Amino acid sequence: LNKRVKLKNKKIIDLACGNGANLIYLKKKYKTGVCYGLDRNKTLLKIANSFTKKKKIKDLFFYMKDIENYKKKVSKKIYSDGAICIQTLSVINDYKNVILFAKKLKTNFICVNSLFWKGKIDFKIAVNFLSKNKNKRLIEKINHYNIYSIDHYLAFLEKNGYKKHFLLKFKTNKIIKTKNKSLMGSHTVKLDNKREIKSGPLILDWYFILSKKK
Repeated sequence: LNKRVKLKNKKIIDLACGNGANLIYLKKKYKTGVCYGLDRNKTLLKIANSFTKKKKIKDLFFYMKDIENYKKKVSKKIYSDGAICIQTLSVINDYKNVILFAKKLKTNFICVNSLFWKGKIDFKIAVNFLSKNKNKRLIEKINHYNIYSIDHYLAFLEKNGYKKHFLLKFKTNKIIKTKNKSLMGSHTVKLDNKREIKSGPLILDWYFILSKKK
């Protein structure tokens, strides 16, 4: 990201910031300007605020917001130079509302890390975690691993004014292991002589996509 956008003194907003780790890293590494983290998880925001206060990190603020509700009024003070959204789009119903939320914040660039596919296909994948009781098929938890068409994602960004794109597929030469391959959990496998990320039965094509207005 910093190779394409000089982050120093840039005002950055993290959509679905979790415990704030991404913004804390950016502020320390690249000396960004005022940064805001938005999330709807009160517990994670409490951790983010506590860590920021403990480490005495300046100009870093966290607020509870639903980033899928772009129609709701937002304060102009969180208007930013750019937005990041890391490993979030795949776990929500669709990316469009999040992109429109970022656009509403007058951002000049949007950088996402999510699961994408080169073909003109979207995959809506719900993983049901079942109870250990074999006599009853009870769903205890549902996680989403939605995979989006790159072509359609970029077309939607261009429709909203973000016309310059930089794509980078996540690759690793490291061997990543998991304790139990029958469960969900990222690990590497050899596929067509390449090392790919797998979780349960799913091959995970993680991409970083930066989209700029200019």
